[in-house]
Amino acid sequence: MKGYRSVQFFNAERPLDMFENGTPVCVEVYEHSEPLTTFEHPENAVYVFGPEDGKIPQVVRRLCHRFVHIPAHFCLNLSAAVNVVLAHRLMSRQLIGKRTATAVT
Repeated sequence: MKGYRSVQFFNAERPLDMFENGTPVCVEVYEHSEPLTTFEHPENAVYVFGPEDGKIPQVVRRLCHRFVHIPAHFCLNLSAAVNVVLAHRLMSRQLIGKRTATAVT
């Protein structure tokens, strides 16, 4: 995989401030969250995932513009939730023609 070469790690008091043009999307079961099955991903989404053993703090939720949940009969761990959301984003973009459907090599 070549993708890991472009990963950068940062530690910041206010991490969402690092994404000036991003749309923060909170991924969590929340009262007014949209189901992932019908969710339209913002072009410049910044996904915020909570911990496996709790919820995203309210101070962070207040900074999010959109809320989405994964409709499942069971709780997913963090890596599974990230995988599901990003796979849905990729497939949604392929269906509307914003991304070509090619195999990864």
